[in-house]
Amino acid sequence: MDDPLSDAETFVMDEKQHVLELGKKPRFYDQVHAQYIGLIRIRGDKVSDLVAAYDGIDPDAKYDGRSFDNMHMTSFIQQLIDGGWLVKACLVENGWLEVDTVRELDTYAHLAEEGELNSYYKIL
Repeated sequence: MDDPLSDAETFVMDEKQHVLELGKKPRFYDQVHAQYIGLIRIRGDKVSDLVAAYDGIDPDAKYDGRSFDNMHMTSFIQQLIDGGWLVKACLVENGWLEVDTVRELDTYAHLAEEGELNSYYKIL
């Protein structure tokens, strides 16, 4: 890829791994400390606050150029951060496999059965 930043999103953390910025278009490599893999964990005692934060979002506003109904999760998380929530990254070591379709899952299963998954992704 000629310009890796063209396909990247910002993920800026402080020294305690608190996320400061997420999901924007980066202009510089130092705006990409990690990659959001699409998982979040919410403490049980914060679920009602999360629902309230979601319900409090302006449904007529644009979020990173998208309507409320088409907002990316990273935009919602950035709204939480901007609203004072502490969002802490949980860093994944050794990578991960992203599964977006049944076909991808079937492919990974086939590679695992054939003993070839390590050539695609190193599992420790």
